[in-house]
Amino acid sequence: METLARTNNPTGGSWSPDGVILFTPGAIAGIFRVSAAGSPPAVVTRLGSEQGGHVVPQFLPDGRHFLYFVIGGPDVRGVYIGQLDGPETRRLFDADAPAVFSPSGHLLFVRQGTLYAQNFDAARLEVTGNPVRVAEQVLTQVIGVALSASATGTIIYRTGTGRGTTVPIHLDRSVWERDRESG
Repeated sequence: METLARTNNPTGGSWSPDGVILFTPGAIAGIFRVSAAGSPPAVVTRLGSEQGGHVVPQFLPDGRHFLYFVIGGPDVRGVYIGQLDGPETRRLFDADAPAVFSPSGHLLFVRQGTLYAQNFDAARLEVTGNPVRVAEQVLTQVIGVALSASATGTIIYRTGTGRGTTVPIHLDRSVWERDRESG
């Protein structure tokens, strides 16, 4: 095992097909990069005015651009897009937590407990159309949301109405069938 970077309170990371690793060393920092082959950490994003932190980077399919979430007030908070090749970043939209890219061509994100899907043009790096509601009562945290999208477009997310303790539960098909028949 090799240590590539040291951090006390990481808040997300992403690994590109080319061996570049993006990570956030803490909630009040920008995003850094290291090589999977080993290199000193280098700054990729810097905090802007009124930004409290950059968290949960996620590479887009081209391996050069990435999504990340900016912590801050309503005027700066939201989902941003950045690039490895330069310092330019751009806010895509406001959200309550980081977005997830789906290979179906959508960005999945949560606003006020509602999960939305928004068309995303990966070639032009912009959202198109209006967001579509997918689910209600989706739990979020500032540094993430229990949300994932598979290569087939299937998504999984955590729902609830509070911020209490959660316990993962495994349900197999027999439980699903029994509950469906009884309910």
